Amino acid sequence: MIEVAVIEDRVHEVGVHQVGAIEVGVIEVGVHEAKSTLSRLLRAVEAVQEVVIRRGGLPVAKLVAIPSRQPRLLGEDAERYEVPDDFDAPLTDDELRAFGA
Repeated sequence: MIEVAVIEDRVHEVGVHQVGAIEVGVIEVGVHEAKSTLSRLLRAVEAVQEVVIRRGGLPVAKLVAIPSRQPRLLGEDAERYEVPDDFDAPLTDDELRAFGA
């Protein structure tokens, strides 16, 4: 399927493919246009688009969104590891030598 996207009053051909149930469009721009419209391209990437940057007609880079990470919860690994009572004890001479001290 081919769609058309308008960025900065210019028309671009956008190829669309499926990722799961989400349609992802691919916007292709030249280096000069990428530099002058970076903010708009970033908004397109946030809206599940991919941006291919071309130099001399050849693709040289792809701008894609970074997957969002779930916030880490304090204590979620509490049952997975038990801290030994002597975890902060001074190292033995053999351990110090092993670390090059």
